[in-house]
Order: sequence, then structure tokens, then C-alpha cells
Amino acid sequence: MFVKLKTLSELEDFWEKNKELFKYAVEGVDLNCDQTFLNGYEWVFGKTKESVVRTFMRWDETSVKCDFYDQSKENYKEHKSFFLERDNYREDMMKRDTWTIEDEEEYQVDCLKKTPDSYRGWWRLTNLPNGLNSEEWVDPYAEDEELYDINMSTHEVAQKLQVQIFNSWMESDWGELRFYDRKSIEEKIFYWRNEKNAGQDYYGSENEV
Repeated sequence: MFVKLKTLSELEDFWEKNKELFKYAVEGVDLNCDQTFLNGYEWVFGKTKESVVRTFMRWDETSVKCDFYDQSKENYKEHKSFFLERDNYREDMMKRDTWTIEDEEEYQVDCLKKTPDSYRGWWRLTNLPNGLNSEEWVDPYAEDEELYDINMSTHEVAQKLQVQIFNSWMESDWGELRFYDRKSIEEKIFYWRNEKNAGQDYYGSENEV
């Protein structure tokens, strides 16, 4: 749900009436430059992380796509090196006598899951705004589920990537956007209310009549 809330009172009233409906939100922050997604005081609320991302990115209206990058075909040497490095690391740790039972169990599970045939590449986003690539869009070091099953439907891939976008940006404090769950929305409103009571600058103070 897209709404424009120009004052703290408007935000408080909206949240009081709708907090049982929505679990997540994103707020536009005015940077006084070209905004890509939301302007200041514009919000998107949703029941799920993916619905929030889909709305503010205008997912169904833009050319953003989910594409499978087949590394086994595009970069065979690097694809092959992943499996060599995995085995070499295990061998090196065993020589140092630092390879544990837990390490071996994880290794065996990984070998079953990621074979040269099943771990051929990964799903990524293409045609992103501002010329960004998928690695710049979603934190490549985040502990998210790896999406490497080529047989996944693009609908399922899109939903999973939308969740990853929300999680990644909530952690990174994306410039023109602020991401919230239900708890952090209430914490932010509480903070702004205290700032107002203390005579400090607060959300929408310049729009108060």
C-alpha cells in the first residue's frame, strides 16, 4: 500500500489504524536530488517483505528480470575451480590436523548438494535501475539462501530475491530509503515523538501548520 504521510501526526494516525494489517514498510528519504523510487514522506506498507519490494520497485511495470547465469558455460574455468578449491581446502585442513568431524559432515552435505551438474550457476537480477548489477543490489556476503537451482520458476525466484533485497537494504541503510519491520516502525515513531517533545527537529516538522 502506497501512502504519503507528511507529518508525524499523519504517520501516527495511519499506523494506529493499520498496524495489525502490515508487518513491513519502506520510507522515502528526500535527498534533494533525483529520486529513483520514493520521494520524501512517501511510504509503502505491506504484509510481506516481497510485497513491499515489489511495490516500491514497481516490479511489474519495469524491465527488471530474473536471469540464470550459467557459469559452467560462460566461465568454465571458474566453475571448475570452485570444486577444486573446495577439495583443496579440505585436504589442506586435514594436513594441518584442524579438520573436524563437523567440518567433514558439512563437506559431505555440500558435495551432495553442489555437484558440477547441479551447481552450474545462480539466479540474478538484470535490467536494474541506475546501471547497477545484481551483486551491487543485494549484499553478496549476506547469509541468504543461494539460488542455484536452474529448474526453479521465475516467480519463485523473484519472491526469494525480493525478500533478500528487503533484508539486505534494511541492514545497509540504503540512501533514499529506510526499511522497517513492525517493531522498528514503532521504535522510530517513539523516537520522533520524544524529539518533538524535547523541542528538537522531528519527522515532518516543516509540514506542521
